[in-house]
Amino acid sequence: MIEITKHISTTMNATALEFSDETYDYKTLTLEEFLVQNTPSGWKKFFSLPTVKKIIPVLSEALKESGEKETIYPSMDNIFRALYETGEDAVSVVILGQDPYHNGSAVGLAFSVPDGATLNPSMVNIKKEVVNCGYEIKAKSGNLFSWARQGVLLINTALTVKKGEEESHLKIWNEFTKEFIKYITKEKEDLVFILWGNKAKLYKKYFTKEHLVVETSHPSPLSASKGFLGSECFMEANGHLLSLGKDEIDWSVL
Repeated sequence: MIEITKHISTTMNATALEFSDETYDYKTLTLEEFLVQNTPSGWKKFFSLPTVKKIIPVLSEALKESGEKETIYPSMDNIFRALYETGEDAVSVVILGQDPYHNGSAVGLAFSVPDGATLNPSMVNIKKEVVNCGYEIKAKSGNLFSWARQGVLLINTALTVKKGEEESHLKIWNEFTKEFIKYITKEKEDLVFILWGNKAKLYKKYFTKEHLVVETSHPSPLSASKGFLGSECFMEANGHLLSLGKDEIDWSVL
């Protein structure tokens, strides 16, 4: 079993992971075992909830069974990467995605890809809307870690996926995701939720009037022209943050 070295982020109340060429996989240990030593420090209250403690073993077993038969993305140490990068105290904006990329480019943040990776069509459209909102694109990559470190929680409704099978783990993660959304909406007022696509919109029933909910179509090529492009969602989010006396997000560092 390999060792994961932890360091505390200087900008977020979260535990980030430093990765080597080796990673924990689903045949090495279970998710339940992994979390014993690697619970995101900025979310310990959530992971300590009795309901979540009941969900984790069931979720862990489902992933173990799946991992014995096929490849799962992302690697286990990337599953909760969004929570390692953005602690509960730092969250101001939540972008809710669907599930990780099933082609091997998933890094644990919704919609983000590694530096040097080919931009997927959704990311191309996200960049277009960033520019449409008046922000200057400063990088050619689809790496969204700079957003995460400003308080944008980029989390999918399913945190794993089978290789080559979109939506394959949505049911596995359903109970966990419901508990997480219910928790964060109760604990954090004045959040901005950006919902791209119908799958994300299913969770808006858990939000309260204290939260700003920005809804658009998904940025994928099939639906981007149906409401995402031209939505000015990034401007709307920043306008709300400023009205609350909070720092706006520098979307241009993408």
